[in-house]
Amino acid sequence: MPDREKIIEALENADMTDGVIKMSTQFRDIVVELLKEQEPVEPELEGGGSSWWYVCGECHKAIDPKDKFCSECGRRILWGK
Repeated sequence: MPDREKIIEALENADMTDGVIKMSTQFRDIVVELLKEQEPVEPELEGGGSSWWYVCGECHKAIDPKDKFCSECGRRILWGK
């Protein structure tokens, strides 16, 4: 998959007609995948017995209840759902 900087550059230089970006199917699929990666996730509980902690709902890295974003994957964390 192309890196983020190449995608940003391609979007900045994209052919636009009537406010619509014209792009190939492959390029559209890449943009859609990147947008999906930005969708927020709910935290999950992991552990057992008397030791429990919150983890990111996407990558399962341990997170703190005060965290708004996962420090590993960058997803926004939806607390309180």
